[in-house]
Amino acid sequence: MLELPAGYLHARTDRGGPTLDHGYAITGHKAQGMTTGRAFVLGSGDLYREWGYVALSRGRTSNHLYLTAPSDDRDEIAPAEPSGDRLTTLTRALQRSRGQQLATDTPSAGADLAAQPTVLLRREHAELTQRYGGEKNARGDERERAALERRRHQARAALDSASRRAREADQRGDRPVAAREQAIADHAHQRIHQLAAHIDRLDLRQQNLPMLSEAELVRYAAIAAELERREHVQRLALVVDPPAHVTAALGPVPERLEARERWQQTAGRIERYRDHYGITDPDRALGENPQDLRQRSDWRQLRHEIRHGRESITREADRGRELEL
Repeated sequence: MLELPAGYLHARTDRGGPTLDHGYAITGHKAQGMTTGRAFVLGSGDLYREWGYVALSRGRTSNHLYLTAPSDDRDEIAPAEPSGDRLTTLTRALQRSRGQQLATDTPSAGADLAAQPTVLLRREHAELTQRYGGEKNARGDERERAALERRRHQARAALDSASRRAREADQRGDRPVAAREQAIADHAHQRIHQLAAHIDRLDLRQQNLPMLSEAELVRYAAIAAELERREHVQRLALVVDPPAHVTAALGPVPERLEARERWQQTAGRIERYRDHYGITDPDRALGENPQDLRQRSDWRQLRHEIRHGRESITREADRGRELEL
């Protein structure tokens, strides 16, 4: 518990504001379409997929989810059996969908996806891509995609730099500079989304997806959306309760946003590798050096990514300590 002297309430901040002020909350439905710097979301067992997506995508720099403990007025009479740990409850809640289906939708295209294991979904997704994608023989498209990736990386760097300068200016009380840097960050954020959409369209063209039948195309898109949703939930779960093999490879979850995003990205790659190759080693993230040539290639590449990711996380943490000093 933190105890503050009475004089703290009568003091003023560097910008002349009160040291303690009221905070206001809005519902997730009211927040739809809004964007803020940081979002703090209060959830419960009534969470569901669509609401979770809206609430956890409002923050530009970070989104924090807080869970409430379930209460039952009958606990004193007949305590209920525990329904599992908080992380399991959160994962199940975010898997539930309350989306309404149109009469023109194809009900069989993705109705069974929520019950399918992730490994099987990835296998079906890969088979559809391999069967109908064909060879990526358009070298011009590949060069264009590489250029777009470089521009997206530059836009991300500009976003991080402008966001950092805006925070530093805001801490100094320099509002004009903070507003200008925030506008630069907003523009970079919008540019990243534009480049990502362009890359997605280019990927679809390279994969030659129009060769799919209408039903297969709907199924393909539904599988891709389901896999993306699961990876998003998995990244949240990794931060809430990181497994021992992940912390052994990457260290604990960093406090700084930039380092935490890098940690989440690399941790997600580790879990995807383990799921794909059935790795169950509780201590080593990638298991033993595999004998299969293709798996060994993936093993070496991911090991390099882990080493590079850990170095990047360490640099971001050191930079954060320097700014604090």
